[in-house]
Amino acid sequence: MGAVLQEYLRQRGGEDTDILFPSESNTKLVGTSIAHDLARYNRNRGVEKISAHLFRHTFAKNWILQGGDPLRLQKILGHSTLAMSQHYANLYKKDLKAGFEDFNLLSRLKTDDKIKLNSRGTRR
Repeated sequence: MGAVLQEYLRQRGGEDTDILFPSESNTKLVGTSIAHDLARYNRNRGVEKISAHLFRHTFAKNWILQGGDPLRLQKILGHSTLAMSQHYANLYKKDLKAGFEDFNLLSRLKTDDKIKLNSRGTRR
């Protein structure tokens, strides 16, 4: 991210004391400006959930679904507990089933490999 910001600063020019991300009128952005613009952008496209905070939830969920480490996710999100990171990931039963067969030892058994027992119930 640092390299991207350095390139942004190089291209934009200006002074070191300039506002990093100014408004269209080159003034300081109001704290809610981005949230309002994002909400308007989403509504214009039929998206009902418009919270900018949902990006954190989406990132967390995708991190876990793509095999990311929950402990690293906790550090990235700055959470003090793993439980809060799990809440952010907001996984559902169907999400957890995806890829389950890859790790299910029972699904790896061949159907023709049968255990045979003798009359005493022990293996032959």
